Amino acid sequence: MRTHHYPTWLAGLACGLTLSTAALAQTAGTPQAAPAAATAAQPQLPAPNPEAAQAVQRSIAALVQAANTQGPLLTTKEFTDSFNEKISAAQLQQVLSQMHQIVGNCSLAGQVPIPVSIVGSYLLNCDKAFVPVELAVEEQAPYRIHTLLIRPSYSKL
Repeated sequence: MRTHHYPTWLAGLACGLTLSTAALAQTAGTPQAAPAAATAAQPQLPAPNPEAAQAVQRSIAALVQAANTQGPLLTTKEFTDSFNEKISAAQLQQVLSQMHQIVGNCSLAGQVPIPVSIVGSYLLNCDKAFVPVELAVEEQAPYRIHTLLIRPSYSKL
């Protein structure tokens, strides 16, 4: 069995990913809080947005195509300004090229059902391994990518 590993900087490619630490901090200070209070402190999920869901689908398709062709199919226009400040187009292309060298061509194998329209969690079936990928887009148009996480690959048995 051969195991594929990405460099640590690739596994950590998660730009703009934020967690709701305020909600966690509120409930951490009161371990015996009433269930109603805990429910009220939880953030509400955004309303379903079919346009955002389509944008997520287009984004993952473009990402897979860019990785397979090893060409600059993704431009900075597809990403938020904060993403582009942290990762340059050249760095992203280097990541996708390196991923292609390690795992080969990829296609979408599956999607984790997520109740939030702006987030997608996918499994890529590549020539040599399976690669989990997560991405999120803006809540409003133009729905640019603000989060991209390419996780370490799983070897095929």
